[in-house]
Amino acid sequence: MLKEWAQAVLKLPNLIFLVIDTTSVNRDSDIIRATVLDPDGKVLYDKIIRPVRQPGVSNFDYTGISRTAVLHAAPFMEIWPELMAMLVGKYVLSYGRDFVIERLMDNARAFNVPTFYPIGDCMHYAAAQYFGFRSMKLIEACQRIGHRLPEHPLAVERAQAQ
Repeated sequence: MLKEWAQAVLKLPNLIFLVIDTTSVNRDSDIIRATVLDPDGKVLYDKIIRPVRQPGVSNFDYTGISRTAVLHAAPFMEIWPELMAMLVGKYVLSYGRDFVIERLMDNARAFNVPTFYPIGDCMHYAAAQYFGFRSMKLIEACQRIGHRLPEHPLAVERAQAQ
C-alpha cells in the first residue's frame, strides 16, 4: 500500500519537498536554513537564516552552515513571507514532518509573523513503515534503496534523497 501511496503522491501537481536546518533539536531552536525542492530535485528555494534567539549558533557539524554565513543572513521574520508563499497551497513532504511543522510554527509565533499549517505528509513514518521499523533515519532509508548520502548531508542533499 505504501508503494501505491508514494506513486500517487508523486503525481500531485503541487508536490514539494521541504527541509529545514535548526540551531538544535530543542523546542526553542531557530530555523537557520529552509530548502524547498520540486519532485524532480530542482531547488525552488534555499535560504540561510540568521538565528535571533540563539545568535551565532549554526550547528555547523550537522548543517555545514558556517557561523559567518548565518550572521550575514536575513533573520526569520524577513524571509518568512517568501517562504510562506512557497509553501501555501502545496502538498509538503518532509522527513520528520512533526519537527519541521513545530519549528515553523514556533519560529512564526516567536517572531510575531502570521502562522499557517502546511498540508502534507511525513516521509520518516512512511519509510520506517515500509521497511518494517518503528523509526528510521533518512540516511538508513537511503542506504536500503542503494542511495548513499554523505555522513553529514547538506539540506539540498537531504531534500533530493527524499
